[in-house]
Amino acid sequence: MEIIDSVYKPREDSFLLKKELIKYIQKNNPKSVLDMGTGSGIQAITTKEADIDKVVASDINPEAIKCAKINSKNLDISFIQSDLFSNIYEKFDLIVFNTPYLPPEPPLDPQWSGGKVFIKKFLSEAKKYLNPKGKILFVHSSESPISVKHKILAQEKMSNGEVLYISLR
Repeated sequence: MEIIDSVYKPREDSFLLKKELIKYIQKNNPKSVLDMGTGSGIQAITTKEADIDKVVASDINPEAIKCAKINSKNLDISFIQSDLFSNIYEKFDLIVFNTPYLPPEPPLDPQWSGGKVFIKKFLSEAKKYLNPKGKILFVHSSESPISVKHKILAQEKMSNGEVLYISLR
């Protein structure tokens, strides 16, 4: 997988999300998926390789869109540069997002950190972009606990003591 310096390189959180995404697709067979914050494109590629009809990958970072296009190797994925839902105009069966879950202190570039305030904003806006019975599959962390209703599908303790969660809402 090709990575550009200004694009999030897949790490433990990406691979944990990928594993749960595959399980979700196998069980629920969504017809349309939005990969929010696509980065390298790992989740969009995984989704398309699972034979999902409509896959849209979006990111605020134009370099991420470029990187994901390269990595998708001409798979039938639509790419949109968008700050969250600012350029999204349709609804999906599933929205998958490896959120920028780290707390924003010290201030970091918003593509790398956002924390619970950012995640709550995303979850609030995402509801408008879901088909009936649509779901959101997302990553969050014990470093920035969120207090929204969700089902934890998986968790993994990191070497620094942080716990990563994959949740469904």
